[in-house]
Amino acid sequence: MNQREVLAKFASQTIMVVGDVMIDHYLYGSIGRQSPEAPVPVLLAQRDEYRLGGASNVANNLRSLGANVILLSLIGEDDKGDKIVSMLSGRGIDPSNLVRTNTYTTTEKLRVIDNNNKQLIRLDFEKTADISGELEETFVSAFDRLIDSVSGIIVSDYAKGVMSARFLQHLITKSNSLNKPVFVDPKPKHKDSYRQAFLITPNEKEAAEMADVTSITDDNSHEVGRKLQEELSSNIVLTRGKKGMQVFYKADGVFDVPTKAEEVFDVTGAGDTVISTIALACTSGADIEMACELANSAAHVVISKFGTETATTDDILKLLEG
Repeated sequence: MNQREVLAKFASQTIMVVGDVMIDHYLYGSIGRQSPEAPVPVLLAQRDEYRLGGASNVANNLRSLGANVILLSLIGEDDKGDKIVSMLSGRGIDPSNLVRTNTYTTTEKLRVIDNNNKQLIRLDFEKTADISGELEETFVSAFDRLIDSVSGIIVSDYAKGVMSARFLQHLITKSNSLNKPVFVDPKPKHKDSYRQAFLITPNEKEAAEMADVTSITDDNSHEVGRKLQEELSSNIVLTRGKKGMQVFYKADGVFDVPTKAEEVFDVTGAGDTVISTIALACTSGADIEMACELANSAAHVVISKFGTETATTDDILKLLEG
Protein backbone atom coordinates (compact mmCIF):
# COMPACT_ATOMS: atom_id res chain seq x y z
CA MET A 1 0.00 0.00 0.00
CA ASN A 2 1.43 3.38 -0.99
CA GLN A 3 1.07 6.72 0.77
CA ARG A 4 -1.71 7.98 -1.50
CA GLU A 5 -3.77 4.82 -0.85
CA VAL A 6 -3.28 5.19 2.91
CA LEU A 7 -4.35 8.84 2.85
CA ALA A 8 -7.47 7.90 0.87
CA LYS A 9 -8.54 5.60 3.72
CA PHE A 10 -8.42 8.32 6.39
CA ALA A 11 -12.04 9.27 5.72
CA SER A 12 -13.25 5.76 6.58
CA GLN A 13 -11.67 5.76 10.05
CA THR A 14 -13.30 6.67 13.36
CA ILE A 15 -10.86 7.57 16.13
CA MET A 16 -11.70 8.12 19.79
CA VAL A 17 -9.77 10.94 21.47
CA VAL A 18 -9.61 10.77 25.26
CA GLY A 19 -7.88 13.43 27.34
CA ASP A 20 -7.75 17.02 28.46
CA VAL A 21 -9.48 19.63 26.29
CA MET A 22 -8.66 23.31 26.54
CA ILE A 23 -9.16 26.51 24.62
CA ASP A 24 -6.35 28.54 23.05
CA HIS A 25 -7.03 32.28 23.19
CA TYR A 26 -4.91 34.68 21.10
CA LEU A 27 -4.90 38.42 21.79
CA TYR A 28 -3.27 40.45 19.00
CA GLY A 29 -2.14 44.06 19.18
CA SER A 30 0.59 46.60 18.50
CA ILE A 31 3.19 48.08 20.80
CA GLY A 32 3.64 51.82 20.55
CA ARG A 33 5.14 52.95 23.83
CA GLN A 34 6.46 52.02 27.25
CA SER A 35 4.23 52.11 30.29
CA PRO A 36 4.81 55.02 32.69
CA GLU A 37 3.89 52.68 35.55
CA ALA A 38 6.58 50.03 35.04
CA PRO A 39 9.36 49.16 32.55
CA VAL A 40 7.02 47.19 30.30
CA PRO A 41 5.56 47.82 26.84
CA VAL A 42 1.95 48.90 26.35
CA LEU A 43 0.05 46.70 23.90
CA LEU A 44 -2.89 48.29 22.09
CA ALA A 45 -5.27 45.34 21.81
CA GLN A 46 -6.76 45.06 18.31
CA ARG A 47 -8.40 41.65 17.97
CA ASP A 48 -8.60 38.25 19.58
CA GLU A 49 -9.47 34.76 18.44
CA TYR A 50 -10.14 31.37 19.97
CA ARG A 51 -8.94 27.97 18.78
CA LEU A 52 -9.44 24.44 20.00
CA GLY A 53 -6.56 23.20 22.14
CA GLY A 54 -5.32 20.04 23.85
CA ALA A 55 -7.43 16.97 23.14
CA SER A 56 -9.94 19.10 21.24
CA ASN A 57 -7.16 20.16 18.87
CA VAL A 58 -6.33 16.49 18.29
CA ALA A 59 -9.99 15.98 17.39
CA ASN A 60 -9.81 19.03 15.13
CA ASN A 61 -6.71 17.62 13.39
CA LEU A 62 -8.46 14.32 12.80
CA ARG A 63 -11.45 16.09 11.26
CA SER A 64 -9.17 18.17 9.02
CA LEU A 65 -7.63 14.91 7.83
CA GLY A 66 -11.09 13.58 6.96
CA ALA A 67 -11.73 11.17 9.82
CA ASN A 68 -14.73 10.75 12.06
CA VAL A 69 -14.07 11.59 15.71
CA ILE A 70 -15.44 10.67 19.11
CA LEU A 71 -14.16 13.02 21.81
CA LEU A 72 -14.37 11.94 25.45
CA SER A 73 -13.30 14.60 27.92
CA LEU A 74 -14.25 16.96 30.75
CA ILE A 75 -15.20 20.63 30.70
CA GLY A 76 -16.60 23.04 33.24
CA GLU A 77 -20.06 24.54 33.31
CA ASP A 78 -18.58 27.87 32.26
CA ASP A 79 -18.34 30.23 29.29
CA LYS A 80 -15.13 28.60 28.06
CA GLY A 81 -16.82 25.21 28.09
CA ASP A 82 -19.72 26.66 26.11
CA LYS A 83 -17.28 28.05 23.56
CA ILE A 84 -15.55 24.68 23.14
CA VAL A 85 -18.92 22.98 22.57
CA SER A 86 -19.84 25.57 19.94
CA MET A 87 -16.48 25.35 18.17
CA LEU A 88 -16.55 21.54 18.10
CA SER A 89 -20.06 21.55 16.64
CA GLY A 90 -18.91 24.00 13.99
CA ARG A 91 -16.19 21.56 12.95
CA GLY A 92 -18.57 18.62 12.74
CA ILE A 93 -17.34 17.03 15.98
CA ASP A 94 -20.04 15.70 18.29
CA PRO A 95 -19.67 17.35 21.74
CA SER A 96 -22.17 15.04 23.44
CA ASN A 97 -19.47 12.91 25.09
CA LEU A 98 -17.99 15.87 26.94
CA VAL A 99 -18.74 15.48 30.64
CA ARG A 100 -19.66 18.81 32.26
CA THR A 101 -19.38 19.63 35.96
CA ASN A 102 -19.33 22.77 38.07
CA THR A 103 -16.44 21.34 40.08
CA TYR A 104 -14.07 21.73 37.11
CA THR A 105 -12.75 24.85 35.38
CA THR A 106 -12.22 24.67 31.62
CA THR A 107 -8.55 25.33 30.88
CA GLU A 108 -7.71 28.44 28.84
CA LYS A 109 -4.28 29.44 27.54
CA LEU A 110 -4.09 33.11 26.59
CA ARG A 111 -1.22 34.17 24.36
CA VAL A 112 -0.51 37.87 23.82
CA ILE A 113 0.93 38.53 20.35
CA ASP A 114 2.46 41.74 18.99
CA ASN A 115 2.22 43.08 15.43
CA ASN A 116 5.35 41.09 14.44
CA ASN A 117 3.64 37.84 15.47
CA LYS A 118 5.96 37.61 18.46
CA GLN A 119 4.48 35.98 21.55
CA LEU A 120 4.99 38.34 24.49
CA ILE A 121 3.50 36.27 27.29
CA ARG A 122 1.25 33.29 27.94
CA LEU A 123 -1.31 33.27 30.73
CA ASP A 124 -2.82 29.96 31.86
CA PHE A 125 -6.25 29.87 33.50
CA GLU A 126 -6.73 26.44 35.01
CA LYS A 127 -7.25 24.39 38.14
CA THR A 128 -5.74 20.93 37.90
CA ALA A 129 -6.80 18.06 40.13
CA ASP A 130 -7.37 14.35 39.65
CA ILE A 131 -10.94 13.45 38.83
CA SER A 132 -13.14 12.04 41.57
CA GLY A 133 -13.93 8.35 41.82
CA GLU A 134 -17.44 9.07 40.57
CA LEU A 135 -16.17 10.90 37.47
CA GLU A 136 -13.63 8.13 36.89
CA GLU A 137 -16.47 5.60 36.78
CA THR A 138 -18.34 7.87 34.37
CA PHE A 139 -15.37 7.89 31.99
CA VAL A 140 -14.77 4.13 32.26
CA SER A 141 -18.42 3.42 31.45
CA ALA A 142 -18.46 5.89 28.55
CA PHE A 143 -15.26 4.44 27.12
CA ASP A 144 -16.62 0.89 27.27
CA ARG A 145 -19.82 2.04 25.56
CA LEU A 146 -17.99 3.81 22.72
CA ILE A 147 -14.99 1.61 21.95
CA ASP A 148 -16.74 -0.84 19.62
CA SER A 149 -17.42 1.94 17.11
CA VAL A 150 -13.79 3.09 16.67
CA SER A 151 -10.70 1.80 14.88
CA GLY A 152 -8.17 3.34 17.28
CA ILE A 153 -7.79 5.47 20.40
CA ILE A 154 -5.65 8.55 21.01
CA VAL A 155 -4.83 9.54 24.58
CA SER A 156 -4.09 13.28 24.70
CA ASP A 157 -2.74 13.61 28.24
CA TYR A 158 -1.96 17.11 29.49
CA ALA A 159 -2.10 16.08 33.17
CA LYS A 160 -5.07 18.35 33.85
CA GLY A 161 -7.03 15.64 35.65
CA VAL A 162 -8.96 13.48 33.18
CA MET A 163 -6.41 10.70 32.74
CA SER A 164 -6.18 8.94 36.09
CA ALA A 165 -3.92 5.92 36.48
CA ARG A 166 -6.87 3.54 36.81
CA PHE A 167 -8.67 4.97 33.78
CA LEU A 168 -5.50 4.77 31.67
CA GLN A 169 -4.83 1.18 32.66
CA HIS A 170 -8.43 0.18 31.97
CA LEU A 171 -8.40 1.96 28.61
CA ILE A 172 -5.22 0.24 27.43
CA THR A 173 -6.16 -3.22 28.72
CA LYS A 174 -9.64 -3.05 27.19
CA SER A 175 -8.33 -1.73 23.86
CA ASN A 176 -5.64 -4.40 23.63
CA SER A 177 -8.20 -7.13 24.32
CA LEU A 178 -10.16 -5.87 21.29
CA ASN A 179 -7.05 -5.39 19.10
CA LYS A 180 -7.63 -1.62 18.92
CA PRO A 181 -4.35 0.34 18.96
CA VAL A 182 -3.81 3.04 21.58
CA PHE A 183 -1.63 6.04 20.69
CA VAL A 184 -0.43 8.18 23.61
CA ASP A 185 0.76 11.78 23.70
CA PRO A 186 2.25 11.48 27.18
CA LYS A 187 2.96 13.35 30.36
CA PRO A 188 5.85 11.93 32.43
CA LYS A 189 3.87 11.72 35.69
CA HIS A 190 1.70 8.98 34.14
CA LYS A 191 4.57 7.05 32.52
CA ASP A 192 3.92 3.71 34.22
CA SER A 193 0.24 3.80 33.29
CA TYR A 194 1.07 3.87 29.56
CA ARG A 195 2.62 0.39 29.60
CA GLN A 196 1.60 -1.75 26.62
CA ALA A 197 0.05 1.09 24.65
CA PHE A 198 0.68 0.51 20.95
CA LEU A 199 2.65 3.72 20.43
CA ILE A 200 3.82 6.66 22.59
CA THR A 201 5.05 10.02 21.24
CA PRO A 202 7.15 11.89 23.83
CA ASN A 203 9.00 15.07 22.90
CA GLU A 204 12.58 15.56 24.06
CA LYS A 205 11.67 17.12 27.39
CA GLU A 206 9.10 14.44 28.17
CA ALA A 207 11.42 11.61 27.13
CA ALA A 208 14.26 12.95 29.28
CA GLU A 209 12.02 13.08 32.34
CA MET A 210 10.51 9.68 31.64
CA ALA A 211 13.99 8.13 31.27
CA ASP A 212 15.44 10.08 34.22
CA VAL A 213 18.18 11.82 32.24
CA THR A 214 19.08 15.51 32.20
CA SER A 215 18.36 16.08 28.51
CA ILE A 216 18.14 14.37 25.13
CA THR A 217 21.23 14.71 22.93
CA ASP A 218 22.42 13.14 19.69
CA ASP A 219 24.67 10.93 21.81
CA ASN A 220 22.00 9.50 24.11
CA SER A 221 18.75 9.66 22.12
CA HIS A 222 18.95 6.06 20.88
CA GLU A 223 19.71 4.77 24.36
CA VAL A 224 16.80 6.73 25.84
CA GLY A 225 14.37 5.66 23.13
CA ARG A 226 15.30 2.02 23.47
CA LYS A 227 15.06 2.22 27.27
CA LEU A 228 11.52 3.62 27.08
CA GLN A 229 10.53 1.08 24.44
CA GLU A 230 11.68 -1.81 26.63
CA GLU A 231 10.30 -0.45 29.91
CA LEU A 232 6.87 0.37 28.51
CA SER A 233 6.62 -2.44 25.96
CA SER A 234 5.42 0.09 23.40
CA ASN A 235 6.61 1.53 20.13
CA ILE A 236 8.22 4.91 20.83
CA VAL A 237 8.25 7.90 18.48
CA LEU A 238 10.63 10.49 19.93
CA THR A 239 9.81 13.90 18.44
CA ARG A 240 12.87 16.16 18.29
CA GLY A 241 11.68 19.41 16.74
CA LYS A 242 14.04 20.57 14.01
CA LYS A 243 15.82 17.20 14.15
CA GLY A 244 12.71 15.29 13.14
CA MET A 245 11.66 12.01 14.76
CA GLN A 246 13.29 8.82 15.93
CA VAL A 247 11.17 5.68 15.91
CA PHE A 248 11.91 2.73 18.21
CA TYR A 249 10.08 -0.49 17.36
CA LYS A 250 9.15 -3.30 19.65
CA ALA A 251 11.01 -5.53 17.20
CA ASP A 252 14.37 -3.83 17.95
CA GLY A 253 14.26 -1.55 14.92
CA VAL A 254 15.25 2.13 14.88
CA PHE A 255 14.19 4.54 12.16
CA ASP A 256 15.13 8.21 11.79
CA VAL A 257 12.73 10.65 10.09
CA PRO A 258 14.44 13.98 9.33
CA THR A 259 12.25 17.07 9.46
CA LYS A 260 10.91 18.54 6.23
CA ALA A 261 10.48 22.03 7.66
CA GLU A 262 12.79 24.66 6.24
CA GLU A 263 11.55 27.25 8.73
CA VAL A 264 9.87 26.56 12.05
CA PHE A 265 7.41 29.41 12.54
CA ASP A 266 5.37 28.13 15.48
CA VAL A 267 5.33 24.68 17.12
CA THR A 268 1.94 25.19 18.84
CA GLY A 269 -0.12 22.05 18.29
CA ALA A 270 2.51 20.23 16.20
CA GLY A 271 2.47 17.24 18.54
CA ASP A 272 -1.30 16.99 18.11
CA THR A 273 -0.85 16.88 14.34
CA VAL A 274 1.84 14.19 14.59
CA ILE A 275 -0.16 11.79 16.75
CA SER A 276 -3.36 12.35 14.73
CA THR A 277 -1.63 11.51 11.46
CA ILE A 278 0.21 8.50 12.88
CA ALA A 279 -2.99 7.08 14.35
CA LEU A 280 -4.94 7.51 11.12
CA ALA A 281 -2.14 6.08 8.99
CA CYS A 282 -1.68 3.01 11.19
CA THR A 283 -5.41 2.28 11.35
CA SER A 284 -5.55 2.74 7.56
CA GLY A 285 -2.98 0.00 6.96
CA ALA A 286 0.38 1.82 6.99
CA ASP A 287 3.36 0.45 8.86
CA ILE A 288 4.93 2.67 11.51
CA GLU A 289 7.65 3.95 9.19
CA MET A 290 5.17 5.17 6.59
CA ALA A 291 2.90 6.57 9.30
CA CYS A 292 5.76 8.65 10.70
CA GLU A 293 6.76 9.88 7.25
CA LEU A 294 3.20 11.08 6.66
CA ALA A 295 3.10 12.66 10.14
CA ASN A 296 6.36 14.44 9.40
CA SER A 297 4.82 15.97 6.29
CA ALA A 298 1.71 17.03 8.21
CA ALA A 299 3.87 18.61 10.93
CA HIS A 300 5.73 20.55 8.25
CA VAL A 301 2.45 22.16 7.24
CA VAL A 302 1.42 23.28 10.73
CA ILE A 303 4.77 24.57 12.02
CA SER A 304 5.08 26.75 8.95
CA LYS A 305 1.98 28.66 10.10
CA PHE A 306 1.26 30.71 13.21
CA GLY A 307 -0.92 29.48 16.05
CA THR A 308 -2.82 26.24 16.54
CA GLU A 309 -3.18 24.97 12.96
CA THR A 310 -4.16 21.74 11.22
CA ALA A 311 -3.22 19.94 8.00
CA THR A 312 -5.37 18.24 5.37
CA THR A 313 -4.66 15.19 3.24
CA ASP A 314 -4.38 17.54 0.24
CA ASP A 315 -1.68 19.51 2.10
CA ILE A 316 0.24 16.29 2.71
CA LEU A 317 -0.12 15.11 -0.89
CA LYS A 318 1.10 18.43 -2.27
CA LEU A 319 4.17 18.25 -0.06
CA LEU A 320 4.90 14.63 -0.96
CA GLU A 321 4.48 15.25 -4.68
CA GLY A 322 6.17 18.66 -4.74
